[in-house]
Formats: sequence, C-alpha cells, structure tokens
Amino acid sequence: AKQAAVLLVAMTRKTFAETGKPNPWAVHDLGMANAQLLLQAAHRSLYGHLMAGFDKTKIQSLLELEENVQPVCMAALGYLGETEALQEPYKTRELIPRERLPVQKFTKAL
Repeated sequence: AKQAAVLLVAMTRKTFAETGKPNPWAVHDLGMANAQLLLQAAHRSLYGHLMAGFDKTKIQSLLELEENVQPVCMAALGYLGETEALQEPYKTRELIPRERLPVQKFTKAL
C-alpha cells in the first residue's frame, strides 16, 4: 500500500445530512460505491485493494472527522508493479496459485 499512487479512506455518515435520521443503509451504499470504483479502476488498468485493518481512531483524529462520520475501510489504488520488487511475505503470496473454496462449501441446494 505504501507504494500505491492513491490511498483513500471510504467513510459513511451515520445519519442523513438533511433530516438527522439514522441511515441504516450507509454501509451498503458505500460497499456498492467501492465496487463501482474498483470496476472503473480496472477498466483503466488500475488495480485496487480494499483494507479493513487500519487504525480507525487514528484516521478520525488525523482527518478531524465529526462524530457522525465513520471510516469503514481504506483502499490503495495504483498500477501493477513487478513481483520481484515485493518484499516477503508478499512476494510469495503473489506467486503461489490462488485457491478458492468449492461453491458447495458455502451454499446449500434447495
């Protein structure tokens, strides 16, 4: 992430700005926006990586976020680099084949 062209923080408002009423769909809407961002980035040969493992308290302080705003995830965007330039353990992770669970492991036929 430290080599990415862009690091961004995706955040939501807990309430609607106009009414102050709770917005229970905010995280869903943010997820959809992130998906569209990654699709558009890929269309332009940019790679994206969403990250949940960050210090929310530090981000809130650094960006001086109001109480009503919550950071949900961060994203790194940039162009694909050379695998050889990666440090371990990232280099090995990039080179080994990806394994996915069979669909039957997480679905149930009706």
